[in-house]
Amino acid sequence: MEPVKRVAVIGAGVSGLVSVKACLEEGLEPVCYERNDEIGGIWVYRDKNPNGQTDAAIYEGLVTNSSKEMMCFSDFPFPREWAPYIQGKQLNEYYHAYAKQFDLNRHIHLNTEVLCVEKTKDHDTTGRWSVLVRNQDGTESESLFDAVMVCTSIFNKPFVPTYPGMDVFRGETCHSKDFRKGERFEDKTVLAVGGSHSAGDMAVNSSRFAKQVYLSTRTGTWLANRMQSNGLPRDMTIHRRYMTHVPVNWKLKRFEQDSVQRVDPTLIGIRSSKRYGTTTVMINDDLGTMVLSGKIKTKPGIDHFTETGVVFKDGSTIEELDAVVFATGFQICNPYISHDIVPDRLEDLEMFHFVWPAKEKHHTLAAIGFIMIVGPHAPALELQARWAVQVFKKNVGLPPREVMMKEITGRKMGTFKRFGKHKIQTLPLPYQDIIAGFIGARPDLRSLIFSDPWLAYELFFGPAYPAGYRLFGPHTWSKAREHIARGIDNVVFPTKTRSVETAQSAGSIFRLTVNGFLKTAFMALMIIFILSVLT
Repeated sequence: MEPVKRVAVIGAGVSGLVSVKACLEEGLEPVCYERNDEIGGIWVYRDKNPNGQTDAAIYEGLVTNSSKEMMCFSDFPFPREWAPYIQGKQLNEYYHAYAKQFDLNRHIHLNTEVLCVEKTKDHDTTGRWSVLVRNQDGTESESLFDAVMVCTSIFNKPFVPTYPGMDVFRGETCHSKDFRKGERFEDKTVLAVGGSHSAGDMAVNSSRFAKQVYLSTRTGTWLANRMQSNGLPRDMTIHRRYMTHVPVNWKLKRFEQDSVQRVDPTLIGIRSSKRYGTTTVMINDDLGTMVLSGKIKTKPGIDHFTETGVVFKDGSTIEELDAVVFATGFQICNPYISHDIVPDRLEDLEMFHFVWPAKEKHHTLAAIGFIMIVGPHAPALELQARWAVQVFKKNVGLPPREVMMKEITGRKMGTFKRFGKHKIQTLPLPYQDIIAGFIGARPDLRSLIFSDPWLAYELFFGPAYPAGYRLFGPHTWSKAREHIARGIDNVVFPTKTRSVETAQSAGSIFRLTVNGFLKTAFMALMIIFILSVLT
């Protein structure tokens, strides 16, 4: 098989952008196809989806659930003056700046839709692929590629559950993909259905204009705030390497307690019937207030529709219901490629660490972004792309098929046991460290203990900043250490627009004491380790 040189990248959203950049870093020739007129994928705001497309899209008032220091690309941080959490439209500016910084746009063909990806007749010996596209002028053209990176994600086919009586309901029904502004439901009675982030956002946004909003969840949900009690973003406090060594049950119990302390879900009728960590979590800072002010009322799952409303599982009803918004997620749909390679059903997906179709003879097709990260997505997608091109270049290999299938089967069984259904979901850590380890980019704490003990401490006990994956391995970033050192300051800087002089609280003194103890303990362990090596 000839070396991989020409790579087709399908989609110019986040996954596509990092894939194009990863190809360029390794001297490959990416050709990226994007069916819309702008890069950015789901982060492009449009009043409505173009040409009947069913992809997810951002809406007015959307704010990221991950903080900027945790969701940035590893070698391209957000501007220091930007707020810790990014507004949806502003995030697309960042992706455009990223494409400009690394000269990605000249490799991207806009308004070009991929119609078919299939193996060439000589695929068994070459591993090559044929890609058929519809160009902007309506003509079709076919090209051959040594490899393909599928970057059209999992947010492209809306899922709407069916209920008895939906066909006779006279009100409006829509999926969250069509929601843009709460003003749409001014002076109307609205029901939002779902237990995750979008359902909460749409209920809150609509409640500022609607006559009454209801939120229906089948089993309830767990609420989480973006900001912790210490004022730092939540993800900066929980996505730390030392936390991967803490017993899972203890962590979940702590997260559950934090959720209850901020807003008691029982009092607002939304508490989940399932344990924290085995069901959905809704990140929302305003839902509790809207429930307490009567703007939102929580309800159980729907039993059936009537002509003018709904009946819930507990027998309660809503009459004169004007609209129902289903924030009930998406399904995988990639009609341009055979289901034998990329299936449409979660239970049929057999991808090694969510990237490689395990049963393929040649590893020349990678799926980037076919994963749900419980936290920031971009750093994980970037690592997937970096791993993919290293495999394409044969700088790193993949294990035998039986080893890959063992990972896939074990993960799928574990997920099903935990959630009671198939999900392609994982935590940022240790997943990112696993992928980084395949390409030598995982932070080497052992070597840093000798060469840079401060950095070793920060990488283990501090937030797992994406820049940590540019310290080692291919294509390091000279400013990675500097960015890690300024992480907290980059969060505090844009919010401290007024100087306040206060005495240190007992809580802050305690935290400083604990932090000092941890550093001392870490240094002591480091000395013991060094002495054991020397002797």
